Order: sequence, then C-alpha cells, then structure tokens
Amino acid sequence: MRNVRTLIVNSISLISFANRFQSLRESVQQRSMRSITVVTAIMLGAAPALGDDDLGSRAMDAVEHGHFSKAIRFLEHIPAEQRTHDEYHLLAYSYFRARKLDHAQALAEELVDKSPSDDESILLLGDILAAKGEWEKALPLYIKSCEFNGAPAERWLRVGQAWQALGRPEKAGQAFDEHQRQLSESR
Repeated sequence: MRNVRTLIVNSISLISFANRFQSLRESVQQRSMRSITVVTAIMLGAAPALGDDDLGSRAMDAVEHGHFSKAIRFLEHIPAEQRTHDEYHLLAYSYFRARKLDHAQALAEELVDKSPSDDESILLLGDILAAKGEWEKALPLYIKSCEFNGAPAERWLRVGQAWQALGRPEKAGQAFDEHQRQLSESR
C-alpha cells in the first residue's frame, strides 16, 4: 500500500490528490477496505487485484478489457446510495463507451453538478456531448477542463477539434498552438 501511495503522490498533482483523497476517506467509511484499492486503481488508471466479492473491481477489470456492457451490469448491481463518486464516473464512462449516450450524459451531468471541480467528469461530459454532435455545448466544457492546474496539454486538442467542428479553423489553430506551447514548456 505504501508503494501505491508514493506512486499517487508522484503521478498526480497534490491538489487533485487532495480532492480524490477526501472521496477515498468517505468511501472507506461506507465500504470495505477493498474499495480503497478500486478507487486508487481508478485514479491511477490501472487495474486492481481482483476479488470475487467486489463488483467495483470486476467492473474495472471489464473496462480494462473493453467489456463495457459487462461493467455496466456489475456497477448497476451496486445500490446507488452505496456507489462511490468514482464508481459513478466509471458507470458514466462505461455507458459512453457502450454508446448509451443519453444514460452517460445524465450521469455525467449529475457528477458535474455534485462535484464542479472534478475536471475528469467535466471532460467526460464534453466527450459525451461531442459524440452526440453537440459541439457548441462540448466546447465550454473542454475549455473549462483545460483551466485546472496540472491539466494535460492534450485537452487543448479537444478544444481545437470542437472549434474545427464548429467551422472556426482560426480558433482551432490557436488551440492546437496552445497544445504545442504547453508540451514544449513541460519538457
């Protein structure tokens, strides 16, 4: 567990970690220690060690292997009042990848309403709206997701893509330039 904590601190910004750590603390109070592993794995983008008794870890494994419908089934078996924020996010993502965009959008909007500082949920909602062709709604979400400290430069590519889809190539070029500028600064 110490290695995972060290990896978390080294891998993500301290501000993001503090926000997620609060979510983890609440999760521990509500669920077994197994939830810590699932939530930490989601934060790191890695698959947790699986246990047969944990629907969250089964869902994470299904997502890691591209089985989004299976992940949805696992996550829907967790009572809504017992799902962690990260499990809701994983469910919205699974709906998105399974092309159940209306379900995904409803969950992502709820996540953004409950946690307006969760840049990953903001980005997911933007991706869902873009997949539905609602670029004018996706664009401000993409821009907002870029404004968080430590936001990856790659998010500017989504901003550029949205501007391009809206027929504004000059704005798209500015977004792509910002992506390149941030990449060169991070080196």
